[in-house]
Amino acid sequence: MSFENLVGNQRIKKLLGYFVKQNNIPSAMLFAGDEGIGKKSFAIEFARTLFCQNRIGINACLQCSSCKRVNLPEISNDRETFKGVIFSGHSDLGFVLPYNKNIFVEAIRDLEEQANMKPFEAQMRIFIIDDADKMNISAANALLKILEEPPHTSCLILISSRPNTILPTILSRCYVLNFEPIPTEEMANFLVSHRKLPYQTAKVLSEYSRGSLGLAMTSDLQQLVNEREAAFEVIKCIISDDMNRLLQISEEMTEQLEDFLKILEDLVRDIWLLKLEFSSEILNEDMKERLERVVESIDESTVSLWINYIENLRETMQLNLNKRVSLDALFIKMRTALAYGN
Repeated sequence: MSFENLVGNQRIKKLLGYFVKQNNIPSAMLFAGDEGIGKKSFAIEFARTLFCQNRIGINACLQCSSCKRVNLPEISNDRETFKGVIFSGHSDLGFVLPYNKNIFVEAIRDLEEQANMKPFEAQMRIFIIDDADKMNISAANALLKILEEPPHTSCLILISSRPNTILPTILSRCYVLNFEPIPTEEMANFLVSHRKLPYQTAKVLSEYSRGSLGLAMTSDLQQLVNEREAAFEVIKCIISDDMNRLLQISEEMTEQLEDFLKILEDLVRDIWLLKLEFSSEILNEDMKERLERVVESIDESTVSLWINYIENLRETMQLNLNKRVSLDALFIKMRTALAYGN
């Protein structure tokens, strides 16, 4: 992949390209944004472009020795490996990675030593700190020491989906780039090209991925289809008062409860939008006709209650509730709301 083929965040792509063209690279940058929207890919392609021996504009040639050696490192699960900077094929590209949700202070101390070395091949060295929010206070303070006197020939790229948990003193010393979710249309076209999906299927997958290309590329499409069919069946069974089948679905969906609840809520929201005659806004466009057939069986107040019930359960998931009992209770409440509303 080259810089120009990265998906989404065109503004950031142009800004990074400007840094390369002007040969004016910030000593520290923070790539902030949701999981899976391409922050790490941007960081790696930025390094590849910077290191390329035959760069064309802001695009790496992808053919030279430097380009071919810029990749994610292959690592074992050995704890000691994560106590230092991890290098891939290029001697001027290093990674600091978390081990069991923790970045070791030893890795940051090694980073200080490595960042102060002169580049071996390129004009400068690039160090990517993935999940930078997973530094403990000791590691964060060690990083702050580096940022207070930044090396002249190194650039640190911090990557985080939770930048609000990073020390303000670190944030203030970084050039912050806020990544946005990838637009549905752009992601769908990418999935058609790279996953060889039919456009309508790619669009549905893009919608459910909420702008996360990483999620869209790794999602089990058949599982998504199955969960969505189960969620639609829940709505039909609530309308027909088929509690036996509802309890069966509850048992089947318990293991993937979080994903299932999100899909169920999306379907209910689509019903709400259809009732308000905002059909162009629905998420599940390919199910529009099927959803329209159940719209008349549910009044607006009931749909509103259903959404509240589902949201409340999703918000309390972290409380370690009994998943099966919680899902059973949700279906009963949804059926009661329908009966009362009608």
